[in-house]
Amino acid sequence: MSELQKPTLLPEDVAKMLQEMGYRGRVIDDGAIAKVESATNGSKFFVNFFSPQDDDRSKGFEEIQFDTGFGLRYDVNAAKLVGRCNRFNAEYRFAKLSVWGQKYRYITMKIDFLVTANDFTSFQRCASMFFSLMQSFMEEVIESDDCKGDGCSDLHSDAIQFQFGVNRDPKAAIEAYRIAAERGFAGSQNNLGDLYETAANLPKSDEFAVYWYTRAAERGEPTAYLSLATLLSEKSVDREMLIEAAKFAFLAVGQLPEGFNMKIANDCLASLKNLLTADDLALAEQRAKSWEPLYQEHRLMSDSPQAHDIVEQPSKTIH
Repeated sequence: MSELQKPTLLPEDVAKMLQEMGYRGRVIDDGAIAKVESATNGSKFFVNFFSPQDDDRSKGFEEIQFDTGFGLRYDVNAAKLVGRCNRFNAEYRFAKLSVWGQKYRYITMKIDFLVTANDFTSFQRCASMFFSLMQSFMEEVIESDDCKGDGCSDLHSDAIQFQFGVNRDPKAAIEAYRIAAERGFAGSQNNLGDLYETAANLPKSDEFAVYWYTRAAERGEPTAYLSLATLLSEKSVDREMLIEAAKFAFLAVGQLPEGFNMKIANDCLASLKNLLTADDLALAEQRAKSWEPLYQEHRLMSDSPQAHDIVEQPSKTIH
């Protein structure tokens, strides 16, 4: 009796199943490792494929691997970082964290699965386990104090207190924002841009405002999308600027949490819809869908009615 063939998965099947689950799925095959690119809440992950049956890729693969990773600043304490990763690996033995790089460190989380069935329910079970562990990875490692060696969360919180708290100190707020912004923290980059736009204890400069808003947008900060949308729409000199404003308005509406900023984003987009043609809006929406930050900031700004009365805490939600 011949040996029964093991179940396999094709990258095209996985891409389709991810799409059915509500995620994007794009097949990438560079001739080395077949993979499917996807994302959850703005954070990329990959499904890698190994062990092609009978060494024939067209017959599918017998093993898949979920893979994600995040970059950290160079001043993270390496010993503490490795120690935290080792504790995670000991607790969640199904997953494997690895630390890479010297000056700029990168953490990856990989989970291997043997293909036991090629149906949707079986794959969904594997994917759901990965998403759950990815959330734990974010909360217990990426968002931990050991991984926030840049001090930006504290600087940003101090700046908020200096700007809006009881003992206000505008100069100290600007200094704290500037240090955190220069270290690459998107929230402080956005707020520093806002100070230049509104001339709040700084000389008014739309050019500097756009500069810092753009730096924050490049790091995936949704509030910066709103900042660019409103400033570009107000200062537009041609159709192209309005289309770019609409692009960022679409991004803001799609990624901001419910709150005051979301209302502003919707109002801005509604105003732009009255100024642009259907073709212009379609182009702006397509640009928004194609947008990818250069780096996804994981400590995003909060958006609540009390935002100016309390210290904003870094979000623990994967964005």
